[in-house]
Amino acid sequence: MQKKKFIVVLVNNSISELDWILPVLNSLKSNYFIFIYFKNYKIFSSLKSNDVLSKLLNKTTKFFFIENFYDLFFYKVLKKTLNFMNLNIFPIDFFERKIHDLNRLKDLIKKKTNINNIEIDFIFSDYGINSGWVKIITKYNNTRPKIVHYPHSPQSFYSKKKIVTKYKLYGDILLVGREKDKSFFSNFISIKKIHSCGIPKYDLSWKNKILKNSEFDFDYNKIKKFNLITFAYVSKFENFNNKSNELSKQLEDVMKVFEKIENTLVIFKVHPRKNSKKFLKILEKFDKRKWILSKTHLTKLSSVSSSVLCHPNSAAGLDALSQNIPSIQLWPVEGVESGNDIQKKLGFIKSAKNMNMLKKLILLSIKKPNHKIWMDQRKNFRKEFPYLNKYINISKNVVINK
Repeated sequence: MQKKKFIVVLVNNSISELDWILPVLNSLKSNYFIFIYFKNYKIFSSLKSNDVLSKLLNKTTKFFFIENFYDLFFYKVLKKTLNFMNLNIFPIDFFERKIHDLNRLKDLIKKKTNINNIEIDFIFSDYGINSGWVKIITKYNNTRPKIVHYPHSPQSFYSKKKIVTKYKLYGDILLVGREKDKSFFSNFISIKKIHSCGIPKYDLSWKNKILKNSEFDFDYNKIKKFNLITFAYVSKFENFNNKSNELSKQLEDVMKVFEKIENTLVIFKVHPRKNSKKFLKILEKFDKRKWILSKTHLTKLSSVSSSVLCHPNSAAGLDALSQNIPSIQLWPVEGVESGNDIQKKLGFIKSAKNMNMLKKLILLSIKKPNHKIWMDQRKNFRKEFPYLNKYINISKNVVINK
């Protein structure tokens, strides 16, 4: 009997990992069963609250597993206890091999799918997490699945200097967005294993699926009379407690700008993980008719916005540019964000250095959406990502053939 071919996707940290790779998985579903392994319930819960990603994943696969804190609890506790006591009484990787054994992964799949005759052809794992599964499977299995690393963000990367680091990727190939991203990632994996394939989620066919399958979580008909500005807001209050005053002032300054612009409404799209509720206390000081909160997919929000506002070093503005929408960046908060931003260097965003400039740029995006500033943004974006109708196929071919 022919074995059923599986792709396992390790979702280790956030649903942004799925957002990036899901278009490729969807294109592979006719030839492979897709099995999603969620590291914890928190990630799965975040997915369920994201209407469009949940729908599209459901159309890609029905098979998934959510790791429980108590799975192999004895081994986990014993490992931590012995490490704490600095006792090395077991062979190297003893516990990791018990927890991340390839046959155990196969047994999990068989149990969850009721398919017994299986073969895992590929394991997908985000580049930012050195999964124990990847480490053990590559180290102790001569015959094993192909390991595919990929980024969780459309962010561009650049590095002139060699980065000295112990962090290495164990996989067979790494997918990246741009050809020039290779120099940065060659610090973590052989450059021969790195393949540029664009950003699959910006492929025109996938963008259309996002727009078709997503719904606004607010009454769009009631607000479409306004000039809408989407703010991809990252609430960093809990990450930078010592910068609370500076972060508060930045948000207050932004809202003061919007108060001065008539017939404008701000849609706050808050980062799924950096989402401290402290920002709400600041927003409540301002006219509630000037802002709303939304969990709608950023691509959908961008499609109805005059522009997208984002923080330094954020890739959110690229979602806007993928739809020819102006992208505006805030001034950095010192000690929180760096002004040395590759998106800015590539000409993807227009930076507002102060409140006055922010107001001018927002008005420009509303009144003159085809101004040279915005046309140059689009031109620079297309220069780096010229094949927006091919990125899913390019990625698919790299995964199968490289």
